[in-house]
Amino acid sequence: MLTSLLFGTLLAMTGQIRLSLGFGIGAVLSLFSLWSLSVGIPALICHGAGTLQRVAFGLLLWTKLPVFILLLYVASQLGETALMGAIAGIALCPMMIAFLTMLELALPLLLSRRTRFVTLETPVKTPATAVTTQAIPKRG
Repeated sequence: MLTSLLFGTLLAMTGQIRLSLGFGIGAVLSLFSLWSLSVGIPALICHGAGTLQRVAFGLLLWTKLPVFILLLYVASQLGETALMGAIAGIALCPMMIAFLTMLELALPLLLSRRTRFVTLETPVKTPATAVTTQAIPKRG
């Protein structure tokens, strides 16, 4: 959510108001979809949920499609740049989830490699000593 606010604010500060509005609409759609999957569906499946709670979340999920249609219609009426911003805003949430998941999976591997290289023993350098030479007697 902070990432979408940061990008939307930066776009608005650069003067891209329509793109910023479209991006904000897309980010709201993406976060609403993520929220309904992570909160709404478990609340519908929960055995301890009351009838009113189940009906409320059921209605919320039934109204999900009209909310998407309405917000995308608003973004399309703002112009092509707002529609492109909405598409980018919709894609932001899944991209951040995928990036953070890959980082979470790769970080222990990278840290284990780093500690393995750090713990390798480095050869101890000894100071050079003077070498004395002797003449070799002739054979023969």
